[in-house]
Amino acid sequence: MSAPRKTFIPNEIQCFWCNGRMKRGTCRTGSGVEHVTYFCEDCGAVSHFAVSDKQKISSIAVEYKSADPP
Repeated sequence: MSAPRKTFIPNEIQCFWCNGRMKRGTCRTGSGVEHVTYFCEDCGAVSHFAVSDKQKISSIAVEYKSADPP
C-alpha cells in the first residue's frame, strides 16, 4: 500500500454544470474505498469522487432518484 494521502477535501466546490456552489455530502476516508459526494443546491447536480489505494476501481453503478415523479 502507498503512503497516506495528504488530501484536502473542501466543504464546497464550484458546480461545473451551472457554476453554482456544490456542498459536500457523504464523505468516507481512512479505509477501503475513500469517497466524497457533492450536491448542487442550485441545479440539483451530483458529483461523486472515489479512490482506493488497495486496488484499481474498474467500474461504478449509480442510481438516480427524484422527489418528484417524471
